[in-house]
Amino acid sequence: MTNKLKIVVLLLASLAFLASCSDGNSGDADGEGPIVLEPGISSGDPDPDSQSPEDDDAAADDPADNPAGDGFIDKGEATTVADLIAAHDKITSYYFEQTIPYADGSVSLKVWYADNKMKVVANAAGGEINESYYDYNERTMIYYTPADGNDAIKMDFNPDGEDAPDNPKDEDYAACIMLGKEELNGQLCYILQTGIGDKLWVSTKYGFPLQVEFVDHLGDTYTVEYRNLEINTVSADEVAVPDHVSVTYLGGGSAL
Repeated sequence: MTNKLKIVVLLLASLAFLASCSDGNSGDADGEGPIVLEPGISSGDPDPDSQSPEDDDAAADDPADNPAGDGFIDKGEATTVADLIAAHDKITSYYFEQTIPYADGSVSLKVWYADNKMKVVANAAGGEINESYYDYNERTMIYYTPADGNDAIKMDFNPDGEDAPDNPKDEDYAACIMLGKEELNGQLCYILQTGIGDKLWVSTKYGFPLQVEFVDHLGDTYTVEYRNLEINTVSADEVAVPDHVSVTYLGGGSAL
């Protein structure tokens, strides 16, 4: 159990890079430029965009305005922050992939979210694959390494803590500062800055980030994309712990 605990600590530390865990520094501690993992985009001129929001639901029902029939519309340059919030509220599930860097190699993440639960599969370059299951209702997480067998451990976790994984559904756009607008991968995005200084490139259609820029605890700046994004396609079964996994709760020692 001691070795698994060490692995858990390492995994949680890696996921903390994605969470809101920076110290509020604005750049690299050594004065070097930002580290860009994937093609980033520069901030545009600030645009406060004071236009009043329109009726999204009525427009979403019009096939001409919403040809995809997915309940989301894109107002383009006319989008307001209120529109981003309205789109964000329509998201019930998502899937995305990310790559996070470390001194000794990168870690690739696949993230599923549905039913207020999250599944994170972490694959370190040249290392083992780990799975974590977060329940935001119970405020617990389950850690599992398939290569080690069917045993998993369960522990409490704080969704607001530094070790919590990145969950875009927790973002409060109303509390962000508008920095500008840019196009990313053919999609217009609003660049919003959070209270701790992270920058989010938020899709004007889905109200979901397509890219994030953050400063880690060492003062290094990273720009990371949310790749292969899927909205409202994930089922509750996809975020459930597999039936064959035996889970032991560390707090009380009871098994599920």
